[in-house]
Amino acid sequence: DLQLGGGIYAYAQHHLAAERLRGNRTSLSSWSQGGAQSQQVTAGTAAITYTANFTTQYQLTTLASPSADGTVTPASGGYYASGASIAVTATANAGFAFSNWTSTGGSFGSTTSASTNFTMPSAAATVTGNFVAANVSITITTSPANLLVSVDGGTSTPAPLVESWVPGSTHTIATSSPQPGGAGVQYVWSSWSDSPTSAISHSITVPSTATTYTASFATQYQLTTAANPAGGGTVSPTSGNYYNSGTVVPLTATANAGYNFVNWTG
Repeated sequence: DLQLGGGIYAYAQHHLAAERLRGNRTSLSSWSQGGAQSQQVTAGTAAITYTANFTTQYQLTTLASPSADGTVTPASGGYYASGASIAVTATANAGFAFSNWTSTGGSFGSTTSASTNFTMPSAAATVTGNFVAANVSITITTSPANLLVSVDGGTSTPAPLVESWVPGSTHTIATSSPQPGGAGVQYVWSSWSDSPTSAISHSITVPSTATTYTASFATQYQLTTAANPAGGGTVSPTSGNYYNSGTVVPLTATANAGYNFVNWTG
């Protein structure tokens, strides 16, 4: 023990320690006389001062949001000096993807990289790794293949069109009709695979698994009609219409004055 009496200090031994405060703490950096954080000193016969030099450290809280969607390192509750660069990593659980970092102070090397550095401010801070449901692959295609489709009002593109979308989000898928094929052929839209009652342009809610949406088309063929000789009469229907294979098309030949109908050829 240190004893004081008659202005004379007796020899003594003492243990000196650091103090922690809520949300931040002071950390011993050095003693004026040097030596370890916890040490023994000997009080002499003259007054002497021992000075403990401290640095202030601030608590870092780390969170994942939503908490079930992933994890964040380092572990929550560590203490760091102002200006310290701390490596932070967000790891998504199955079915989820990292979105971005947010914090109550400090700064990030990148708010959109799952692994980055966080610079500690001069105060306690909370760092949050934010997660979203992982994107799924959505394919928009046609039957027959390679006809034009579009999504969300964008430019029509030959199918298949593959998109990466967030489950639960809403998007518009569409096609156009009729679409040209080879010479004398066109394709007419009939239905979408997700529902026989879906409109040619309609909204879908993205499911949780990869899905293909197919626009089905009927193939139609062009019918050319003509009178021979051209001045000998008229033929209906008008030339150039398109019909499905197997369609029965009524034909009528009307002779002009001075001509008689003879026969059909095709």
